[in-house]
Amino acid sequence: MTATESSSTSNHNQSTGEPSSSSSPLKKTKQLSILTFDLDDTLYPVSTVLDEANMAFARSMSRFGFDGIKPKDIVETGKRIREAMAETDPDQSAALSHTETRRLAIREEMEKVVYKRKLQSCADDWATQVSSLSPLVVQNAKK
Repeated sequence: MTATESSSTSNHNQSTGEPSSSSSPLKKTKQLSILTFDLDDTLYPVSTVLDEANMAFARSMSRFGFDGIKPKDIVETGKRIREAMAETDPDQSAALSHTETRRLAIREEMEKVVYKRKLQSCADDWATQVSSLSPLVVQNAKK
């Protein structure tokens, strides 16, 4: 939770807004300027919201030809991305927002679908099974 406060002084009667008749010292009041929360279940369980968002995304992407993306795959890929980044760059991993992690995970899941399509297309062209493709062909399909 982050709060930015600004101080102001008042020499006015709080109830009427008119200048105070007493010569009392100025009162300092604090005013809340911004309040933010992260996705850590502080206010409500966010997993339900995120699960629904991932299900809606998977359904939508299916209509655009990206069949096979499962909501749990997005979550697991996001965890793997964050863990891998923590090993190579702990500071960057700590600064990575949930939105950024989810975006990277979604992209990776979409790239897997494209990769599988390339392999299948190549196998179809050569009238063979994907499992029969040479390692060189498989490696080039990743590009």
